[in-house]
Amino acid sequence: MIEAAVTYLLSVFAIAQTGLLAPVVFAMIREHPDLFWHTILVASVANTLGGIVNYGMGYGAKKAFARERKSRWFGWLERYGAKTMLLAWLPVIGDPICLLGGWLRLPFWPCVLYMAIGKFARYVAITVLLQGVPDSWWHSLLRLG
Repeated sequence: MIEAAVTYLLSVFAIAQTGLLAPVVFAMIREHPDLFWHTILVASVANTLGGIVNYGMGYGAKKAFARERKSRWFGWLERYGAKTMLLAWLPVIGDPICLLGGWLRLPFWPCVLYMAIGKFARYVAITVLLQGVPDSWWHSLLRLG
């Protein structure tokens, strides 16, 4: 029963695309609205740390990306620099952007700052949007049988 519920919720929230942390953040805020900013801050810091790990992996992966040097991603990252890390929150392309930022050796602290801003804005926006969903929808979502 629990396995079916988790599988169902993962498919509903498309966890592979949005990340497990987003539903957890929303659930925490839904149950404890007084902890809104604390929860957003913890989620943003955790997600930014993940971006930093990706940046570090990219920093050391120069050989792996050598043949991709001519792709439009590199031109875009070289043109806009650390500001591209604002997009690190995006599903699918966010992690590779952090990797490529490290590979290009974009300035570390500006990258971290932009990653944090983007991820913080993501959690605020998602949580605010989901606050408008009525409780009845959440309850019907959890009824599996």
